[in-house]
Amino acid sequence: MSRRRDRERQEQGRARRRRTMIVAIASIVGVIGVLGLMTLVGGASESSAAGGGSGGDPTLVAAANLRPCPTSTGSVTAVVDGLPSDPLPCLGTGPDFSLAALTGKPAIVNVWGSWCPPCREELPWFAALDKAAAGQLQIVGVDVSDTADSALTTLADIGVHYPSVFDPQGKTRVSLQWAGGTPVTLLVRADGSIAYRIEGRVPDEATLRALVAEHLGVTIGAS
Repeated sequence: MSRRRDRERQEQGRARRRRTMIVAIASIVGVIGVLGLMTLVGGASESSAAGGGSGGDPTLVAAANLRPCPTSTGSVTAVVDGLPSDPLPCLGTGPDFSLAALTGKPAIVNVWGSWCPPCREELPWFAALDKAAAGQLQIVGVDVSDTADSALTTLADIGVHYPSVFDPQGKTRVSLQWAGGTPVTLLVRADGSIAYRIEGRVPDEATLRALVAEHLGVTIGAS
């Protein structure tokens, strides 16, 4: 009887060890599966932000009807007193774009957000200037600390069609020096250097056009 009880206890011990091992293996497999899923999701999100535009609701992308960001091929080097060379996703759809590639003709870079009332107030003036300039100027927005859907909705409502790059994490806070608040507008010479900087909302459309004429040499008549 003593031997039988010993064998039973040994069998019960082996059974407990097998159950413990099975539970441990199942837990490890579960953790690996979760980590793998997180990697896939993170990779897909990173891919979208890196090369396929900022995403956003396709209906809103279509409604905004933004022009594609200018094409920047190869590596882009920032000029002294110029725009940053780090690529940013194009708002809506399109490849990443480096602001430092805005050369060849004068440009306006407007840092804005849909959450910023002064930004929304001045956006119609930039839209009108873009339309009246007829290719004499490049205008690009930099949408910061925002969501793609909110930005696209704002642009569609106002009728802005020039391109914007998307900076939801505020990476340009230092490079474009908007830490003190938005909007910020940069008037950029054809060689890529910054000619003039406007902190806060432009006073009015007439002032915007006067500053463009003074600092960039591009005269656009009244709308």
